[in-house]
Amino acid sequence: MGEIAFGYLSERGNRANEDFVYAEDSFGVLLDGASGMGGANHFSETNLTEAQWFSNAFGTRVSALLSEGVSVPDALARASASVLHDFENACDIEQLDVFEMPSATISIVTVDDDAVDVWWLGDSPIAVLTDRGIDCLLDTRIGELDALALDEATKRRAARGTSDCVGSDLVSDILRKNRSLMNTDGGYFILEPRGEGLARISHRSYERGSVRAILAGSDGLFAAFDVYGIVSLPEMLEDVSLAALRGVINRMRVVEEADPALERYPRLKQGDDASAFFFVL
Repeated sequence: MGEIAFGYLSERGNRANEDFVYAEDSFGVLLDGASGMGGANHFSETNLTEAQWFSNAFGTRVSALLSEGVSVPDALARASASVLHDFENACDIEQLDVFEMPSATISIVTVDDDAVDVWWLGDSPIAVLTDRGIDCLLDTRIGELDALALDEATKRRAARGTSDCVGSDLVSDILRKNRSLMNTDGGYFILEPRGEGLARISHRSYERGSVRAILAGSDGLFAAFDVYGIVSLPEMLEDVSLAALRGVINRMRVVEEADPALERYPRLKQGDDASAFFFVL
C-alpha cells in the first residue's frame, strides 16, 4: 500500500458531543447521533445523552472489529448485536416507540492496495475527490425533510414578528412528524439500537488509483461549506489536513456566535457537533 495521510477530529457544538469519529490508515468510521424526542437517558451515569452513548458504543465496537480485519458487513452486524444487547439490558426496548429511540448516521471508508470502499447510512456526507471530479455521497431524504421544516420555521417566525422563538422550537410538531418516518418506506433510513436501518446501507467501490482524497464529516462540519460558505468543498479537498479543518471549524463558530437569532443563516439550531476523518492518497 502506498503512503496515506489521514486524520480525524471532533468538536462539540451542543451540550453533549453526540458524534463519534475514528480512523486508521486503512479505515475511518463516523457516526452523528440524534437523541430521542422523549428525553430519556438510560446511560446517564456515563453519558450526558442516550445518543452520545449510542454513537460511541456502536462506533467504538465497529472500529475495533475493523482494526482486527473483520469485513465491514460482519463488523456492522456484530457491533449492532452487541449494542442491542446492552440497550436491552438497560431498558425494556419493547416499550419504546420511535420517538424515544436514539439514532445515528454511519459513514465508513476502507482503503487497501486495490480499492477504496465507502458505506453510508444517513445524511453525513462523504466527499470523494477522484480523477474525474468530486462525488458527494449521502442519503438526501433527511436533508429534504429538514429543509421543509426550516422553510416552515421561517414562515412561522415571520408571522409572529419576533425572534424570541427560533429554529426547532417553532416546528416541534413537524420534527415529530418527521421522526415518525424513521426506517419506513417513504421516510428515511438510519441506524438505531434495533439495527433495522442497516439493511438499507449504501455502498460504492472505487479503484484505489482513481481516488486522490476523501473527507467524511457530520452535517455539522459540512455546514461550513454548504450553509456558511466559509470555504468551498473543492478547496478543502485540495488541501485537507487537521490544521485546515480546525481552522474552518473555528471560523464557523465565530459566524454562528455572530448570528444568535439564526437570521443571517437560517437554520434549526445555533450550532452542531463538527466531526470528520480524511484520507489523502
